[in-house]
Amino acid sequence: MAGLLQLAAGFLRAGQVFRAISPSVIYGMLAGIGILIFGAQFHVMVDDKARSTGIQNLLGIPESIGKGLFPIEGGSHHLAAYIGVGTIVILILWARFVPPQLKWIPGALVAVVASTAVATVLDLPIRYVQLSDNILGTIQFLPLGDLPKLINSNVLVLAFTVAFVSRCPSSPATSARRRGSAA
Repeated sequence: MAGLLQLAAGFLRAGQVFRAISPSVIYGMLAGIGILIFGAQFHVMVDDKARSTGIQNLLGIPESIGKGLFPIEGGSHHLAAYIGVGTIVILILWARFVPPQLKWIPGALVAVVASTAVATVLDLPIRYVQLSDNILGTIQFLPLGDLPKLINSNVLVLAFTVAFVSRCPSSPATSARRRGSAA
């Protein structure tokens, strides 16, 4: 829906409306979203359970750090933490030291493949992402009869938000597209 809104704005030459939003608003919103994602994913990195709200996730980080630093009898939090930190280290090293001939390989892909290989070879007792045997069979398209259900206030607010954020002239996504890289 966000893409359709962007196409409609382009046909109507309404790009100036998108530029009316201050970049500070966009950066602030993206920073807030990033902090909430970090708070939830930090717990996952140490094989802990994410909390039910963003604030609880952020407040629970010290407890998860403790689980990652100090092995608990029968727990695997510290092993998951090693793999998580190793993944971050690979990302940083890849970004800083990769030869120019290999820049086309995404660092995130290298980090995930390397960390998964280490965890698998060492048969670490940590949680893994479970995939279906037939991953293509899990893809479901929205039935045409359900399209009218998309016209509700929650979906429209999200669609407008995504349309505005991704088209803000100074948003990170737009700046990356201008430089020719994928956002």
